[in-house]
Amino acid sequence: MTAEDPIMVGAATVFVVTDIAKNIEHYRDMLGFTVTFEYETPTFYVCLCRDEVALHGSTLEDTSIGDCRLVALFAEKSLQAIFG
Repeated sequence: MTAEDPIMVGAATVFVVTDIAKNIEHYRDMLGFTVTFEYETPTFYVCLCRDEVALHGSTLEDTSIGDCRLVALFAEKSLQAIFG
């Protein structure tokens, strides 16, 4: 790998759920997680955090690689290097 190659520095597994509102309620109210962010109204994607743990949930029906929404999030040094 050269200095110009993109470097992946993290990834998140996304749990596909049938009822995202109940998912949020359970992790927030029962287990003490906080909502870090939510996408859209009604919510179709959420990140909940507690201590060093981040849980991602989505109501995506099509999790194929061709879906336009992200199923796994990647953090890396240069998105431009990966996506052009």
